[in-house]
Amino acid sequence: MSAAYWMLRSEDCSTAKRILIGHISVENPCCKAVEQNSGDNSGKSIHQIVRLYIMLWRLTQEQLSMLEFPLGSLMKSEIKEKAQKMALPNADAPESQEICFVPSDDYVSYIEERKGKFPTGDFKDENGKTLGRHGGIIRYTVGQRKGLGVSLGKPAFVMAIDPALHTVTLTSDEGKIFTDSLTCNELNFMLLAPGEYETVLGEGKIRYAAKPETAEACIRNGTAEISFVRRVRAVTPGQSVVFYREGKILFGGMIE
Repeated sequence: MSAAYWMLRSEDCSTAKRILIGHISVENPCCKAVEQNSGDNSGKSIHQIVRLYIMLWRLTQEQLSMLEFPLGSLMKSEIKEKAQKMALPNADAPESQEICFVPSDDYVSYIEERKGKFPTGDFKDENGKTLGRHGGIIRYTVGQRKGLGVSLGKPAFVMAIDPALHTVTLTSDEGKIFTDSLTCNELNFMLLAPGEYETVLGEGKIRYAAKPETAEACIRNGTAEISFVRRVRAVTPGQSVVFYREGKILFGGMIE
């Protein structure tokens, strides 16, 4: 979830007039306010731009109007060069691939320190057979193959996670973690006016690093059914999906 989302919901920011965001390659996929505050983006690809906004789809237009992107017109290489010239202590720090504010990239300890230990549970196969024990569902995500902590004698993938039963279902068939459709709720409309639609054409994106995939959406009763032209890997309940057209967000939702 975007730090900006939670920041704008906190009492600490109740009197703030502007929030500065350090993202780069920013354009105007949400509203005119973002366009005005993001700087020039000539030369940025659509994929560079839209990958950032899977984190911002839950913000309202009023909240988005408070955001400013002082680095919006710069590429990473330009920022590093400026940091080196200014002799900043982290100018040559390696780029993190994990959550930026979590020490040592240990998100499990970070969450359990605040929420308590997650119960252990069983690994199951597709037929419900117990394959072994795991240390808590927080350690796993749909599609995961490495670091499972169980040996089946062949590659295995997380196919499903049941928070109520604390079970993690594994499969050795990677094809079973691909799907051509999903359902999402908690919709937040951006450039698409709120309402019901039989068919909306565009592209769907299910995680930060994934490329948007050609899709169509049917929206009824506050729920969107999204169908992809090409199957997507590891659709995960509780994560975000964002629906675009030409690099601009139409709406976003939470995957059921």
